[in-house]
Amino acid sequence: MAVYNPLLEKDEIRLLRLEPGVGSAQVKFSLFHARLGKSPTYDAVSYMWGHDDGPGKPKTALSATGGRRAIQIQENLGNALRHLRLKDKARTLWVDAICVDQANDDERGHQIAQMGKIYSQATTVRVWLG
Repeated sequence: MAVYNPLLEKDEIRLLRLEPGVGSAQVKFSLFHARLGKSPTYDAVSYMWGHDDGPGKPKTALSATGGRRAIQIQENLGNALRHLRLKDKARTLWVDAICVDQANDDERGHQIAQMGKIYSQATTVRVWLG
């Protein structure tokens, strides 16, 4: 099953529902579509991509709720999500590496053009430097 369903509207984005958890427990999430200006409240996450990009470098596996899907992310982002998740309730986030289909050049280009709106409409921008 694919992780990403296509975005159909120009103002459509994906948001990440980060499931509750603590410590080193596996990070679990679900993705859902929302429209800018009409979306639920969310926090945008800005983080340092780090120097661990590339083959053979540390990666962290994220599992979609129910374990049906998984994606690989950089270790630094995995650490950020572990730190940002709440103990007792879900948190809604926008994170570029997860909410944008990085394998889809057209979508990636369109979403990059929307980033100003995405960040400005976030309730909070959370910065993770590692």
